[in-house]
Amino acid sequence: MKSILITGSSGLIGRALCKKLSKLYHIEQFDNKLPKECAEYGDILSPNILQKRLECCDGVIHLAAVSRVIWGEKHPDLCWQTNVTGTHHVLDSAYNTAKKPWVLYASSREVYGQQQVFPVKESAPLQPLNIYARSKVAAEELVTKYKSKGLQTAIVRFSSVYGDVDDHHDRVVPAFCHATAMGTPIHIEGAGNTFDFTHVIDVAEGISNIIKHLEKGHEVPTIHLTSGQPVSLKKLAELAIKFGNHHSQFIIKPPRIFDVSNFYGDNTLARTFLNWTPKINIEIGVPQLIIYSQTLCHGLAKNHEVHVITREENPFTEDFSLNVTQDSNQPSITLHKINIPLEKYRYRYQHSQIDELVAILLDRVKPDLVHIGHLNHLSTSLVKVVSKNNIPIVYTLHDYWLMCPRGQFIQRNPSVRGPLWSLCNGQEDKKCAQYCYSGYFSGNEDETSLDTTYWAGWIKRRMHHVNKMVENIKYFISPSYYLYNRYVKDFGLPRHKMIYLDYGFDLNRLTGRKRITNETFTFGYIGTHIPAKGIQLLIKAFSKLGKNCQLRIWGRPRPQNTDGLHAVTSKLPFEVQSRIEWLPEYINEKIVSAVFNRVDCIVVPSIWVENSPLVIHEALQVRIPVITANIGGMAEYVHHEVNGLLFEHRNEESLSKQMQRLVNNPSWAKELGLRGYIQSQNGNIPSIKNHIIEIERIYNSLL
Repeated sequence: MKSILITGSSGLIGRALCKKLSKLYHIEQFDNKLPKECAEYGDILSPNILQKRLECCDGVIHLAAVSRVIWGEKHPDLCWQTNVTGTHHVLDSAYNTAKKPWVLYASSREVYGQQQVFPVKESAPLQPLNIYARSKVAAEELVTKYKSKGLQTAIVRFSSVYGDVDDHHDRVVPAFCHATAMGTPIHIEGAGNTFDFTHVIDVAEGISNIIKHLEKGHEVPTIHLTSGQPVSLKKLAELAIKFGNHHSQFIIKPPRIFDVSNFYGDNTLARTFLNWTPKINIEIGVPQLIIYSQTLCHGLAKNHEVHVITREENPFTEDFSLNVTQDSNQPSITLHKINIPLEKYRYRYQHSQIDELVAILLDRVKPDLVHIGHLNHLSTSLVKVVSKNNIPIVYTLHDYWLMCPRGQFIQRNPSVRGPLWSLCNGQEDKKCAQYCYSGYFSGNEDETSLDTTYWAGWIKRRMHHVNKMVENIKYFISPSYYLYNRYVKDFGLPRHKMIYLDYGFDLNRLTGRKRITNETFTFGYIGTHIPAKGIQLLIKAFSKLGKNCQLRIWGRPRPQNTDGLHAVTSKLPFEVQSRIEWLPEYINEKIVSAVFNRVDCIVVPSIWVENSPLVIHEALQVRIPVITANIGGMAEYVHHEVNGLLFEHRNEESLSKQMQRLVNNPSWAKELGLRGYIQSQNGNIPSIKNHIIEIERIYNSLL
């Protein structure tokens, strides 16, 4: 096993790298923050110790540094000595050992200073503003010098890395999060300052990819690992408040004179050379399923004791560790969060560790009933644990996950020449292997049959197991008749176990809609940037309309998907591009002012067959017409020319035609919107209050 020495191994990035690389390499930690009696203790300002530790190493990742701009301003001599002299020691020691290990040097976006052209490319001029930045530029020059002498080196530049609770608490992301958790004010030094924040897991992945090139002897260009998504400090504070303590306030102060005010990088080189894409966006968002689950739990907590089992993801904490907290918005609800890092367990559906934790919890809490919202990324076999305790189980269906391993009946890898994201007409083991899991095949054509057999077997076992588990569930609640009938017909759930009950909503946050005047006719889209949501279809349909309309797209960006959508848009005439506005995710409690006041029609262009989209309900409640596909639960809640319009599923020409009808007749659009929710006489969608009454009736029938 090859050996890599990591200087600064106990820091934020160092800890993540030690964990990621330890299965592939022998890791030599080297850090002066470790106890001196510890074997891994080391100081880059002690060259003799450094060279001895490097004798058996194949590579060096040099992270050790005075790593904060403000520390450099307070201690300039120490900053220069550590960052420049220390780097010289690392390079010289590596050069003078027999093995001559490669050296990967960790630099910073600070070397670019205040740029004028964004996103910033690696070729941009270096304009350091502060002592820390100047020390990094000087260190990069040393790296280049030793490269010219024959030492294999590479330089990687980071931008605002975050992602660990044990990071320095005065760094901006942990500082903001800590303040909201404690309910104390957030201090913002330069509210308009904008940066791209990069998660430490993404950074570790990028470094791992660089190492692969270095091991092959490739020359690696200076490269920066950045998310490429600009976020202002004020926006970051708002996000912290949104997901933390809603009562926190922020105090805006002038920016520090020695700080760069704006930076976000162009990560094209990292994407192409390293095949690296940042996967963790700073805007986590609140999925629709979680919104519903939280609302239901809060309502039930008024008359019942409620415990919620859910998962969290912290790769730096022990797997399956349990974190028990109270819901910040409803303290009477106890949350039991089980740590399940998806990068390790994405396709595992049973976890004995989770089952054991659930068994302990059942014994302690002694619940009268268990209501399951979803089992994806938890453990399907916990159903058996609950059933063994003679506790009745209710399961709310939200998608097709029980009868489709990927949940949406969309084929991820349909065929080489087939259409992208083809619809699947039903679950079959071999078909699932070929059209959804072939991305995990070896790629060797001689092994295709073996790979198909393996994954078909995996799917067969998964489906058999799920079928056995659902036998233990007393009732299934379906939010649409379409989903109800499909589970009966295609999955064989008995009708006596099926209950139709649409979602319930907090109607108080869906009042006071007042359309902003003097705007052209505006279509709106709300949702995540994933292929199944059909944004690409909507953009193409919109491009065919006349000029007297615009399109606003709200949602959490996903770098790779969002970039792809922007690429689709960039091919349109500039005049069309100018009428498409990309907007960030909104705070759910402010959906009326943030979204509905700014649109005349909501479009739900999903290419998967949705069941009971929340956005359709919300739009109908505020009396906005909806255009959606003529299939599934979408067509169940939108009736053509009654409370909206329907288009032929996945057909951009049909969608464009229906959109143009409303542009041509805005008054008719208003009339359609006034009908509201077709399933009620007054047009109002179900309230969470009435929904809970119906849920309690189901519970009582089992007790």
